[in-house]
Amino acid sequence: MIEARDKFSVEDLKRLKYDTRLLLAERVKPALVEALAAAPAPSEDLAEARRVLEAWDNRASAGSRGTVLFQRFWNTYQGGVRQPYAEPGTRSGRRRRPAALADTSAALKHVADAVKWTRDTYGAADVAWGDANRFRLGDIDLPGEGASGALGAYRVQTFDPLPAGGGNVRVAAGAPPIGNSWAGAMPGCCWCTSRSRCRPGR
Repeated sequence: MIEARDKFSVEDLKRLKYDTRLLLAERVKPALVEALAAAPAPSEDLAEARRVLEAWDNRASAGSRGTVLFQRFWNTYQGGVRQPYAEPGTRSGRRRRPAALADTSAALKHVADAVKWTRDTYGAADVAWGDANRFRLGDIDLPGEGASGALGAYRVQTFDPLPAGGGNVRVAAGAPPIGNSWAGAMPGCCWCTSRSRCRPGR
């Protein structure tokens, strides 16, 4: 998102600060949906995965339905194959971003498993992101937004793992949680003329 333009206004930066798009979804979901559409005699779980992912907005907003399913799919798929991308990225010359899926058969298996897991855990494969992830502090209980940078989120926010003793809500309450606390726009063109210091938790 940042590399798409040479210059940004303060208003542009404000919009980016709260942008919940997931770049990983934009790079691999088309290939996943294509594989789902091409699957012969798809199971009910694969059909459900296709329905949810096609309707998903590729975001980690509170009301986004499909983010939980996609995150579960990617975590298990990535951990189960040697190279997840059909088009690996490169750091030489003009940078190319990784995209597509290297192993569509494995992807279909993992997305079907992700549907089962999401449905068993939350009651529906299209559970809203903000129902599964919360901001909680004292009496405050708000739907969560943002996601891990591993999903290509610009609005980075991590949530604790699911409670070991049961429960299906992840909370942004780590020690400390990783996410956005503040953002600053400063004039100046180099580090030696524009500096900012912030104590943790402030």
